[in-house]
Amino acid sequence: MNRILSAALACLLIPAALSAKVIPHHLVSDHMVLQQQASVRLWGTGDAGKTVRVSASWTDRTWSAKVGRDGKWEVKVDTPKASYEPQTVTFDDGEKLTVSDILIGEVWVAGGQSNMELELQNADEGQVLSARHVNPMVRYFNVPKFGYSCEERDDAWRQLRWQSIGPGRGKDMSAAAYFFAMKLQRHLQVPVGIIDCYLGGTSVTCWMDEAWLNRTGEGRRYLSEYAEKIAGITM
Repeated sequence: MNRILSAALACLLIPAALSAKVIPHHLVSDHMVLQQQASVRLWGTGDAGKTVRVSASWTDRTWSAKVGRDGKWEVKVDTPKASYEPQTVTFDDGEKLTVSDILIGEVWVAGGQSNMELELQNADEGQVLSARHVNPMVRYFNVPKFGYSCEERDDAWRQLRWQSIGPGRGKDMSAAAYFFAMKLQRHLQVPVGIIDCYLGGTSVTCWMDEAWLNRTGEGRRYLSEYAEKIAGITM
């Protein structure tokens, strides 16, 4: 598994909640933006052995997946060209759940260190911009931070939501990602979604796959040093 990436993103594979019905992951929620003209991954949890059927408002096609023994399921859904028209996706394992107000456009991950982590409210004139600017076609999701721990904490996701740029909203977004998204949306004239996922002081190796790192001497040294640090922290 990744290391720091595990702390921020590996929770995408954690059950969203304990329930008998199908539950999509927190990122797969109302107001989200999906990448246009792509095969996008939708996933979540449910009862082992059940079949989850997925339908979308932009097509008559349906997709299905069987919930595994671990309670997880995943499908790949084909998306159309970008549009400002809100869409819906319905998940059905015998009980339906619909995610609404979905936009199709461009989706980017804002990852990095402290430069990317700097929030709009802490940037020059950021407070003024966040109070004044309104753009419902730019939306963002802040991935929860777990510091330098690899502990998987589902509870940190529960209060998080996709949000659009509007008065009082957007101030906790990466400043660099904010200006990028606003300019991109004006230039392309399509909805833009930003997934904020960053942690100051992390090296590029923190975000690399463990299997890949194990193929290089430098990577193996990093993993060994990381294990020693974690052991020291947890002792």
